Amino acid sequence: PGDWYYSSVLDLYERSLMAGTSGHTFSPAQGTTRAMMVQMLYRLAGMPEAEAPCPFEDVPAGAWYTRAVHWAYAEKIVAGVSAAQFAPDEPITREQLCAMLYQYARYQGLPVHQSADISRYSDFDEISAYALPALRWACASGYLYGLSDTVLAPKGGANRAQMAGIFARFTASPD
Repeated sequence: PGDWYYSSVLDLYERSLMAGTSGHTFSPAQGTTRAMMVQMLYRLAGMPEAEAPCPFEDVPAGAWYTRAVHWAYAEKIVAGVSAAQFAPDEPITREQLCAMLYQYARYQGLPVHQSADISRYSDFDEISAYALPALRWACASGYLYGLSDTVLAPKGGANRAQMAGIFARFTASPD
């Protein structure tokens, strides 16, 4: 209960948006994957069926994330790392996470016009062009914070505690 991420984890767990790594553990320092993020968005959306086939060769039928990836691809919430690869087990980067949240917000018809000036971060030039609007939006909306006053770490990963914090702030937002 004293950890900074406790209320976020509890909130997401109680709403069945994020599960533990076992019946009694959360594993806050464990990394998160692209599939984990898509599964959380899929749960948030109410687990709808996908309307279109999915082109990703590395998303096998029957995996715990298959329906989520098919849905997210059909709704243009996610893209692959290539035309045929989604890389579900790869660690998610902070810019990928924000891009998925941004596209999900657009899918839901939420405003995505907020834009922070993030050029002050020393690693600003590392941000991929596709992710720049999403990172500006996520920072302006208070979903994503820099790791420090000068480091945003767009290519860095997010552990389960960080993912819970970002996702809880996103789902608690009135917009």
